Amino acid sequence: MLLAATAISSASSTVTLDATSNYCGLNCSGVQNLLPGTTITGLVSPISVLLGPGTYIVTNAALSGSNEAWNFDTAGSANWVWAFAAATAGGTVLLDDYVGTSAGNLEGFTSANNVANATGIKIYDGLTLLSATSTASFSDTFTLGSTTTVNFFIPDSYALDNSGGLQLNYALQSTGTPEPAIPLLIGTGLAALALYRRKRQSRVG
Repeated sequence: MLLAATAISSASSTVTLDATSNYCGLNCSGVQNLLPGTTITGLVSPISVLLGPGTYIVTNAALSGSNEAWNFDTAGSANWVWAFAAATAGGTVLLDDYVGTSAGNLEGFTSANNVANATGIKIYDGLTLLSATSTASFSDTFTLGSTTTVNFFIPDSYALDNSGGLQLNYALQSTGTPEPAIPLLIGTGLAALALYRRKRQSRVG
């Protein structure tokens, strides 16, 4: 379901992705084609949130139970995967995160629980290997320069044979603006310097 992005979200929040309905559509054919900075169009019912400027951190919210992973072909035996993507409303890809055997190649598991409990795995953002070695320890960040609608979705082009989903936390990590006290300190220092110069000039004169 497409959520209306009517209010700017800055506190920690959760998005739940359903692999049968929140996906990238026919214009997406795999994580290798969703590299950050590229453009994606034709998303099908992404989960949309309106975010203010700043750097956001995304973590895994489903450490057990449902939404641990999703299955891209329920007829197969090892098709449970952990992957999601995020893009701006204009289509610029911000995140392309997945558990892979190598860059651009998803790793399949025999159950969602096996995905959640796996350790020593490789998690990528696009072609970049992240430091996390389990989905429980996963984290990644993206930065927005202005207020932007961000669409979260499952990176699959066909959803009729899918099952499962993912649940993610996102939170504002930093705004990129100085603390309120800093401009005050700078202003006070400049005022003191100007006063000192005036006093010195009056003495010389």
